[in-house]
Amino acid sequence: MAARPTAARPAGFGPGAAQAALAALAATAFAAAMLARPDLTLAAARQGAELWWNNVLPALLPFFVGGQLLLGLGVGSFLGVLLEPALRLVFALPGSAGLVVAMAAGSGYPFGAVLTARLYREGHLTRPEAERLLAVAATANPLFTGGTVASAMLGNPGLAGLLLAVHYLAALATGVLLRLLHPADAAGNGAAGNGRPGRSEAASGDAGSAPPAAHNERGTLLRTAWRALLRHRERDGRAGPEILAEAVEEAVRTLLLVGGFIILGAVLLRLLDAAGLLDAADSVLAPVLVAMGLPPAAGAGLLAGLLEITNGAQHLAAAPAPPLPRLAALSAVLGWGGLSVLAQVAAVTRGTRLRLGPFVAARALHATLAALLTVALYDPARHAIPAWLGPAAAPPGGAAAWLALLAAAGHLLALTVAGLAAASAVAATAALAGKRMRP
Repeated sequence: MAARPTAARPAGFGPGAAQAALAALAATAFAAAMLARPDLTLAAARQGAELWWNNVLPALLPFFVGGQLLLGLGVGSFLGVLLEPALRLVFALPGSAGLVVAMAAGSGYPFGAVLTARLYREGHLTRPEAERLLAVAATANPLFTGGTVASAMLGNPGLAGLLLAVHYLAALATGVLLRLLHPADAAGNGAAGNGRPGRSEAASGDAGSAPPAAHNERGTLLRTAWRALLRHRERDGRAGPEILAEAVEEAVRTLLLVGGFIILGAVLLRLLDAAGLLDAADSVLAPVLVAMGLPPAAGAGLLAGLLEITNGAQHLAAAPAPPLPRLAALSAVLGWGGLSVLAQVAAVTRGTRLRLGPFVAARALHATLAALLTVALYDPARHAIPAWLGPAAAPPGGAAAWLALLAAAGHLLALTVAGLAAASAVAATAALAGKRMRP
């Protein structure tokens, strides 16, 4: 007797179809809201564009150009060899990740994701390594944290030290915890199946993932790092002006993408506010907020921070709350980054096999740790703003403000590169001393 054919599921049903329908419904509602309130849409878009032009562009442009330039010139390969032992020990990452972590710490979202995607596409990282690096190299811009949030929004430059300290300590702790939670990935060391695209033996040497024994066989660590830089330049083949032109082109293209997401987030937040959803969040979250020591009015700030970091920080800074709960909530928002940052990371990593789920979990972990560290370390008598943040705290208006922020970002880039150079010198000296102490 012939088996009865199984009834096929009608086309258009299933989880994928439900997600597509939900996305289409949300997009339709968003478009309808913009058409219904063109005045609010235009004002919010202008506000987002001004935020991007006045704050984001001058603060990120030096890092976006400088980072791409350093990678193109082979500095990433040089640092990869020198920093390999330390980064393997702390984060289970290759040494080439050192440049990404340092540049991301100095520039802010989403530059770490830009460099991580590039290293992954070039075959220097496995997929687990790239996903861990995405989590570690995701921090807020220090000029924004110390200057805009502490000085302008809170009116207290002395809080910059606390906000910066807990933010970077939470990022460090997040990276270490991810290494401990995924020991199999950390020990994979580039084995097959880890998702390393097109990694060749030459790329492996340039990425700085050769074992320490290989360094000792070929001479000092510093000499090995220099050879890695030269091999990178030979394989790349581009002249210096061409590398610079492509670095500027890539930086501007990425910053335009970031600006689009900032404008979109500003419009969405303004329309949600006009619809009364931000005020509704106060009522829904009131019991939780009161238990945390925050007033019910902080619910709008938390919802805004869930969507976009700048508006969320602004709402929370203005909330009539005691200093400690308000600072803990601000640290959580700075660590989370907002759905706008998530969208930016998704955009710059598109075309790769990198998953966003681990990145979202890492952002939630970073936010939680930052809030807890704020509670543990808060002491208003001890916090002082770093001297190099002074010029960016309250710059003059107009073009002078833009140039002041650009100069501060350039100064911060120089400090970042100097810090990398110092870390590399220490690593080379330690390796040489260890070699001489061996029998």
